[in-house]
Amino acid sequence: MPARCNVWCFALFVAALQAFASAADTAAINQAIARGRAVLKLQFIDAPIGVLAAYALVKTGEPVDAPIVQAAVNRIVYQVQAGEYTSSNNPQHHIYEAAISLLLLEATGPEIHPFEIDAITQYLLARQNEAGVWYYPNHPTNIGDTSISQYGILGLWASARMGRDIPRDVWDRAGRWLLSTQRSDGGFVYHPHEGMSPTFSMTAAGTGSLMIIRLMLHGQSRPAEAPLEKVEEKRPEDAAAPPVAVSVAIPGRKRYGILEPVAPVEEPKKAAGGARSGVPRLSASELDSAIRKGISLLDQTIVEGRYAPGTWTCYSMYSIERIGALHGSAKLVDVDWYDRGAEILFAAQRGNGEWSDSNGPTSSTSFALLFLTKATGSVFKPLPRILGGGLLVGGRGLPADLNNARLNGADVGSKKPRSPIDELLANLEKTVDVELPTLQTELVEAVQLDQAPGMVGQVPRLRKLAVDPRPEVRRTAVWALARSQDISAAPLLIRSLADPDVAVVREASFGLCILSRRPEGMGLAIEPLEGLPEDATEEQQSDHLRTWRAAAMKKWNDWYLKVRPYDERDDRQQIQTRK
Repeated sequence: MPARCNVWCFALFVAALQAFASAADTAAINQAIARGRAVLKLQFIDAPIGVLAAYALVKTGEPVDAPIVQAAVNRIVYQVQAGEYTSSNNPQHHIYEAAISLLLLEATGPEIHPFEIDAITQYLLARQNEAGVWYYPNHPTNIGDTSISQYGILGLWASARMGRDIPRDVWDRAGRWLLSTQRSDGGFVYHPHEGMSPTFSMTAAGTGSLMIIRLMLHGQSRPAEAPLEKVEEKRPEDAAAPPVAVSVAIPGRKRYGILEPVAPVEEPKKAAGGARSGVPRLSASELDSAIRKGISLLDQTIVEGRYAPGTWTCYSMYSIERIGALHGSAKLVDVDWYDRGAEILFAAQRGNGEWSDSNGPTSSTSFALLFLTKATGSVFKPLPRILGGGLLVGGRGLPADLNNARLNGADVGSKKPRSPIDELLANLEKTVDVELPTLQTELVEAVQLDQAPGMVGQVPRLRKLAVDPRPEVRRTAVWALARSQDISAAPLLIRSLADPDVAVVREASFGLCILSRRPEGMGLAIEPLEGLPEDATEEQQSDHLRTWRAAAMKKWNDWYLKVRPYDERDDRQQIQTRK
């Protein structure tokens, strides 16, 4: 047999093995989820564990109106009286319970319980101490707890995603406390002032919290400057794991309207009198350095098997899932965090389908399910990392968004979008009786639920929608053009950088990163308003945007002139801005 044939046949054989392994992994994950979900429903008990269990069930496909879910929601509603939230009978878990309650309300429909969301948000804000952290209630020292503070941060992040204005000073103070307590090797401890050693679970907690703070203060969760590097210094894992409370929340992210942004940066909101809420003292570079050290230490710990399985395994793996989602990469440094975490959880799952570590069976099973379903990824869409010809997608075949997943035995799948893309775009073209938020949601779902190829060939009609008089229609069209996989859409996206509506400009900027497969952009800020001082006037904002537009359009135009199709290479002039 010729050598070339040998090589080719071997390559086909390897590809076949990889495909088989991927299918087997998917089946194993789906089966583990189904078994865990079944046993969790049998173990459902009162708060605070009930709220966590209900949240995990919703994330694995339980209908939001199911009695088992509504029982937990009703318990939260009962805890809000006269506009004030009261914790359950176990005050030691009050921050955990409040945070996960916000996550459950978000997952079951934030528009249904706005007063409860407001009350719980105020509860968390009021219990942040002067140092910027959270601790057990009525404790004389109130020195700060890395685990409790993690969930204070997660709860407020969920609240921010639901439209509540969280002062920047809240994030800034929490970040400064975490930086002050991080060890030189990147590790974090349970109670920093009690002489404890760093642990895997607390390092994950502290690092993930810093990534949320980075996102809320500077618009990106992962370090944006240098690549991650391994740390040289190592510290032994503390044999005695911290007594982590049983009810926790998971993180998410505030979105712009309905369409999900690629690299979100929330516009600073103005308080009464026009002043923006807080000026962050923490720089992006300070946070980036600390995040890199934390991630590198976690990666190193997993590689060397020092993550202390059997103690806080599920709690720790769920924290790793959160970091993986915020980091936007399949690997921390060397470790494929999802593959390795799934292996650990497979080994730990009991014969009856449950998991049980130091948190007990119900909480542990909930954590494990939240990891396996990539729960953070369903509420957070980071700037994508590019691999080969497309976006890097993990999860071994799991749906990208399990918010509305369904479970049939061991089969996990997504619900189908209600309308095909052709019909959605036809409805978007209507000028009357158009439910734009609904259409936007369905369009995003259609693309996320494995129908992205349906965007191919839709560029002609999207061109028309991209110049529609309605800003939200233009914004939707720009979002779709970026996912059309058609390079000829680039000129229209570049023109949209000059759109009079800043939301359209933002979507065009993100969209060009996707279409071009250049996730870091063209060396400019991807967010149009990034870099403005906190007290910028409207005139200064306008000048900043004008300067950014000119630079961005030139760079993207130069890029397109180099990569445009051959039949367009007629030395045409620069792409013109819209008049």
